[in-house]
Amino acid sequence: MKKMSLVIGFIITSSIMIFAQDIGEKVRNAVNELTVRVSTPVSVMIEPVYLHGTQSTSELSALLSNWIKTHASNNNRLRVRELQRNIHRVIDCTIKGTFLPENDVVKVTLQLVLDRNNQILGTSAFSITIEELNNLKIKYLPENYYDIEEKIPLPDPDPFFILKAWPNSDNNTYYLGDNLIINIESDRDCYFKIFHISADGKVKVVFPTERFNNNFLKAGVIRAIPGTGERALSFRIVEPAGQEKIIVAASVQQSGLPETIDNYLFARSIVENIIRGLNLRAKEDSNGLVIASFNFTSMSKGN
Repeated sequence: MKKMSLVIGFIITSSIMIFAQDIGEKVRNAVNELTVRVSTPVSVMIEPVYLHGTQSTSELSALLSNWIKTHASNNNRLRVRELQRNIHRVIDCTIKGTFLPENDVVKVTLQLVLDRNNQILGTSAFSITIEELNNLKIKYLPENYYDIEEKIPLPDPDPFFILKAWPNSDNNTYYLGDNLIINIESDRDCYFKIFHISADGKVKVVFPTERFNNNFLKAGVIRAIPGTGERALSFRIVEPAGQEKIIVAASVQQSGLPETIDNYLFARSIVENIIRGLNLRAKEDSNGLVIASFNFTSMSKGN
């Protein structure tokens, strides 16, 4: 009986390994397909893989991002660089990825995009069955995705100043117990306030605090929160796990910052006035208030 259990366990383990190798092979082929039109090596960075039409990431996102990075590093036409999300980044191309659950499969699309003009140099796609993901115990949506699904509008074409915000995770995913660092940058001197929306929809101002109240941001300087001057401040990822959001509000005047984000967000419904990465840009008649945001997904290490 014991021998039978060992045999069954070996078969299950072998099947899981085959499923994982199969997905890894699909990613490798998709990455190689992106470079068909690339004649000389290009520097490339790899963005998080998002749920199509959103800035939502998941356990599947983290897995795909890691595989893409591995296979891109082994492709002699690509020179993988550290992900840059600042305003004045210097890179040739970006690999962008999305996934979309449809019936019994998850469709994954990759694009190689020229950074200077957003020209698409290559596109590839493949599908993963939900059965494969279930066998590997990989979640393709965060637990609370449908509670905080969001709409992302187009940016204002008449900018006042640019504000960007991004996390210290290349794939926007964290395990419980990890520490989140928030990076922000603007092209104009301003003051800022950071709001956090937890997976259960609770909204809290996390910076500035009573003890750490220096919320001035100098133009062109990337500031990490918490930084070296805020060593006692920590943004530790805690339960409940799921999709969370950071919103940064900035204004050229301290008095222009909102006390709350009630006017900008219904925490468990639709996000208004927010766009990923390039973010919103305010007009002169709006007190110079600018909103930047990003989503991240927290996961249990037991997943």
